[in-house]
Amino acid sequence: MNAHPKIVLAGSVNSSYQTLKKLHEHNMNVVHVFALHPVKSEQVSGYKDLKILAEALGISATYFRDINNNEILQLIEEQQIDIFFVVGLSQIVKPPLLSAPNHGCIGFHPTMLPEGRGRAAIAWTILKNLTPAVTFFKLDRGADSGPILEQIPIVLDSNEYPLTLIEKIKSTIDVALDELLPKLKEGKMNPKPQDHTKATFLGVRREEDGYIQWKASAEDVHKLIRASSHPYPGAYSFINGEKIKIYSATLRPEFTGVSGRVIAIEHGNPVITCAEGAIELGEIQSAQPVNWKIGMDFKL
Repeated sequence: MNAHPKIVLAGSVNSSYQTLKKLHEHNMNVVHVFALHPVKSEQVSGYKDLKILAEALGISATYFRDINNNEILQLIEEQQIDIFFVVGLSQIVKPPLLSAPNHGCIGFHPTMLPEGRGRAAIAWTILKNLTPAVTFFKLDRGADSGPILEQIPIVLDSNEYPLTLIEKIKSTIDVALDELLPKLKEGKMNPKPQDHTKATFLGVRREEDGYIQWKASAEDVHKLIRASSHPYPGAYSFINGEKIKIYSATLRPEFTGVSGRVIAIEHGNPVITCAEGAIELGEIQSAQPVNWKIGMDFKL
C-alpha cells in the first residue's frame, strides 16, 4: 500500500463521528464522507449526522440510505479509493463493495473480538458482563470476523450505563487510532487473523426486549434497566395500566418482599422488590405523574 492512502468513511453514530475527527486530526487523505440520511435516524440509537461534521472540516459529503448503493460503489471505483472506513453502521457491506477499495474496508466493533460478534454490543456487554473494547478490523464476508488491525480493552464498571460506556469508547477510539493511523499513513497494514474457535455471537435487541420481569433478581433487573437506558429506548413496566419507562435505578438489597410490589418510598422514589432484593427507581418517564404508594403492584 502506498503512503497517504485515499480514504472514504461511512457511518451514523458516535464512533463514526470520533473516527472522522481523528482522521482529520492526523491529516489523513479523506476524500469523501457518506453520512446516513437523517430519515433513518429513528432506526439508529445515538444517531450522528456526519455530513455536518464533514462539511465543517472541509470534506465533501453526501447522504446515503443503503451502504451498498451504486453511487458509493461508483465513487470508490472511479476515485481508486485505497481504504473504506465503515464505522458505526449496522448494514452489512456486500462483496462488490468489500472488494472495491484497493486495500479493503476497515470496520469497528466495541468488543474484544472474536468475543461478542454481532448486534447491540453495548447493551449485551452490560447485560452479560462482557469485556468492552475498541477493535478496528478488516471487513470480510462474515459478521465482525475479519483480521484485527488494532484492539484495546476497556474496563467495565459494575454500575455502567450505555452513555458512560460510550464515552469510554470514544476516548479509547482516540488512543487506538493514534496507533493505527500513522501506520496507515506510511502505507503499512498488519492485520492479524481472529481465532474463530473462540467466537461468540450477539443477537439483535428490540425495544420490547426492555420489558422488566420482576420475578428476576434485583441484580438482573438493574442490569436490564442500565443496558436499556439512554440513548436506547429504556426498560419499561406497567402499573395501574400505565406504561412506565425506567432509565436509572439503584440496588437496595436490604429489602425483601413480593416481586413487583412497591415496598417503600425512599427519597421520593419507589422501592420495588424482586425475586431477590429490590431496586429504587431513579429517572423515569410516564404519560402522567404517578402518585406512588406502598403496596402498589407492577404487572408481572
